[in-house]
Amino acid sequence: MTLLALVLATAQTALVFVPAQTDAEAWVNYSPPDKSFTVRLPRWPHYTTGRLDYEKDGLFKGNTHGDGYDFSPNVSGTVAGIFVYHLRRPKSQRQFIKECDDIMLVVGGDDKESLTHKSVSVNGMSGREYFYTKGDIRGRVLVINGRRRIFFLQYHTEADSLPDFVKTVFNSFRPKR
Repeated sequence: MTLLALVLATAQTALVFVPAQTDAEAWVNYSPPDKSFTVRLPRWPHYTTGRLDYEKDGLFKGNTHGDGYDFSPNVSGTVAGIFVYHLRRPKSQRQFIKECDDIMLVVGGDDKESLTHKSVSVNGMSGREYFYTKGDIRGRVLVINGRRRIFFLQYHTEADSLPDFVKTVFNSFRPKR
């Protein structure tokens, strides 16, 4: 599955709820080998990487390759991941905001009932945070402009609400400059 497919995934399967491991002893403080970010996760993520052809696979103009860190719980219809898009050249703030807002029109489906966003700053870097709903689907996305990297954190579930631990994950995410 390409990084784009994982980000844009909107499962169409029946809901099967299996409790996710979120006990305090199961949580991990995770940082990839390149130390590009740190985050507290309910389980160790599955890592994927790949070259990206923007016209076919890319979300952001000028992305060359991407790294994906999937921490989806064992719950049907749920996608949880951190995606790092490597760019040919830095993004201006104006270009970053426009691309983020355009991308969020399709993430989680283009027929969302609501989509709210706000500008944020994480570890001194600017970003955008989004919340969306579509029927029973709930999603939260944090996108950070790391100049030559775009950090994209997503949690998407077909449950009728976001689990409490999602706040912990999002609040603990710290990209490195």
